[in-house]
Amino acid sequence: MHLNTYIQLAVATLIYFTLPTVLAVEDRLEGYGYNSYEPMCAYVCRAAVPKTPDCPEFANMTAEERAEAYPSAACLAADAPYLTSVAWCIKARCDDTTKASVIQEFWESRLISEQDQPGVVLKYATYIDALYHVNTTILPSPKAVNETVLNRTISITDDEYIGYLNAALSYEETEVTGSRGMLTLPTTRFLVLFPGIVVPIGLTVISMLPWPAKLTSTFHAYFINPPVFGRYHSVPVLNLAMIPTRGQAIFILYIIFVNVLANALGFRVLTPNSYFPNTAYMMTRYIANRAGDLAFANLPLLILYGGRNSPLLWVTNWSHATYLLAHRWIATICVLQVCLHSAMWLQIMVKSGNFAVASKMPYWRWGIIGTLSMSLLIPFSILPIRKRWYEIFLISHITLAILAIVGAYYHIVYLYNHGSGFDLFLYASMGIWGLDRLLRVARAASNGIKRAYVSRVDDEYIRVDVPGVDSHGYCYAYFPTLSWRPWENHPFSVIGFNPGNQRSRAISTSESQSDNDCSPSSPHPSIRSKEKEARFTRTKPCHIATPNVQRGGISMFIRVQSGMTKLLTAKAGIAAGIPVLIEGSYGHEGKTALQGHDKFAPTLDFPNTLCIAGGAGITAVIPALNQTFTIHGMKGTTKLYWGLRSRELVDAVESNIVGPDGERANWGQIEPHITVGSRLNVKQILEDELGESSGGTTVIVCGPLGMCDEVRCTVAALARHGKVVRFIEESLPW
Repeated sequence: MHLNTYIQLAVATLIYFTLPTVLAVEDRLEGYGYNSYEPMCAYVCRAAVPKTPDCPEFANMTAEERAEAYPSAACLAADAPYLTSVAWCIKARCDDTTKASVIQEFWESRLISEQDQPGVVLKYATYIDALYHVNTTILPSPKAVNETVLNRTISITDDEYIGYLNAALSYEETEVTGSRGMLTLPTTRFLVLFPGIVVPIGLTVISMLPWPAKLTSTFHAYFINPPVFGRYHSVPVLNLAMIPTRGQAIFILYIIFVNVLANALGFRVLTPNSYFPNTAYMMTRYIANRAGDLAFANLPLLILYGGRNSPLLWVTNWSHATYLLAHRWIATICVLQVCLHSAMWLQIMVKSGNFAVASKMPYWRWGIIGTLSMSLLIPFSILPIRKRWYEIFLISHITLAILAIVGAYYHIVYLYNHGSGFDLFLYASMGIWGLDRLLRVARAASNGIKRAYVSRVDDEYIRVDVPGVDSHGYCYAYFPTLSWRPWENHPFSVIGFNPGNQRSRAISTSESQSDNDCSPSSPHPSIRSKEKEARFTRTKPCHIATPNVQRGGISMFIRVQSGMTKLLTAKAGIAAGIPVLIEGSYGHEGKTALQGHDKFAPTLDFPNTLCIAGGAGITAVIPALNQTFTIHGMKGTTKLYWGLRSRELVDAVESNIVGPDGERANWGQIEPHITVGSRLNVKQILEDELGESSGGTTVIVCGPLGMCDEVRCTVAALARHGKVVRFIEESLPW
């Protein structure tokens, strides 16, 4: 393996094995080194003793106001009856198995909420000191019903203690299960936070086992490659969403199942319960809290799926398109969990009559900001907006995501004061996002600022040459001077060009000179055109020569649409070129640290390669054609079927692979079938080629979405009827 592969594998391994430790750092995650209910007897005593001391801040309050007021931490810490009542309860309820040091640690740090705040000083610094000040000449008795103020040491009855004990035990198990549900459920061991790490890696390892080629082909034809229903996967239904493949759907259903399971299990109901008036109220709070817990747990996975530099792309053979699809589904699940959490707590507060007070609290307001930001992410990310107003989508996506994380952060900080451990999931999310952005900058900086030379191929396509860059697969191109948005970037498939084989000639930027520089030549025998186009002849490629023809580089063939590609077209013919930053290389997810070989490379089971391209999709399949050669020559047959509307695009692409004579493409032992002006009959092509092939065949397709879906469904149908074939679609989904 190359050095980069070792680095990628090391980073991925580090993230996977250290993330659980990072999340449990400082013992702040319930059930993972932290237990706020220990010792249980002391915690129950703290809850059972009424917090109704005669505080100085209550002096000017009415009886009604005083009944609703909650004493400050400073008041409780200085109130002798409260401290001695808790100490007496601990003495009566904690047996000899509870160590004195554990009780003292509880007394010093968790006896009172916000005990660590400035100005909070315990009147009795130790539990023993408080117990010493209990008047034992007359044993403490339970508080009477008519006693509204705690002004003496009281005892806790068995019924009161059991009610609070049941509440604490129920709450403890629910919260511990919730924390483990973010990582692993304690009984079923189903994963919630790490399904996207464990499952893709595990399935990649399983796919590496030496399965029979025919079994693999048939399995993929039934369970992996076809759409869940219908015949469309890449083509969006109603221009709103893509139908997942069956393999993608299985993984998505698994994620949904695990999240539903984690939100529905692990609730312990014990009665009597002094915390909640009834079981329905208790379950409402438990489910609301669990939904919020799982939303935090899904955030790191959500960002991991959406990254260009996800470690999962380095160690699995899953495509970036699959991870992006899962990213959207995880986002939908996360938004539903946030909305469920917020809606249920709104109902709780309204029914209990506490909404007016809660709505003024900072934690509530930041929760609203987080919920609204998460909710708006979905409508601003639908496919029509991504395609029609990509810049608006990009800016709103980043802005709303930041607001959601900031809102969630301050929501839990004001609510728990860094005591819950939920902020650790936010730190993990920000770390993953920051790593992805850092690697983006590093990839772009490694290539430096280059010059891009734009040429018109025809009215539909342009060609962009960037000398001095070594890239493959696809890259993200930044054109900082093209618009007022220097950060804007788009992915493009690239092919390399060799200056030794180039027949590029510098041309004038004027249209008349460009026309004069193109001389006719004989059409290539592999090109088939419509009869009405037969009278036309091919021309030598016409594009801007690079200033330094001694350097190789990359070429991008781009179909002109709206937005950035339209602005690029206006720069065609500028001899000095325009500045560009190339962030790459990306793609070729099959070449992973676990596998160690390229997904395009022929194997003994699949020696044949059949590439089907439409239009500029040829740039994505050329790397597959290159992989069919080895030092021992061809392993099997390699054929290319390329359909397009523009003869000029053929000339432009072949100018990158011309032979020594400079007049015709040197396709070598590749058998090209180029059709200009008519659609490819992909069903007939696949039936003929797969029917005649000896051994398995790798079918690679890139082009119009409808053509890709037709190839996908036809390949699956033929594989179900016994053909040995594997399918690869090269696409850059919106």
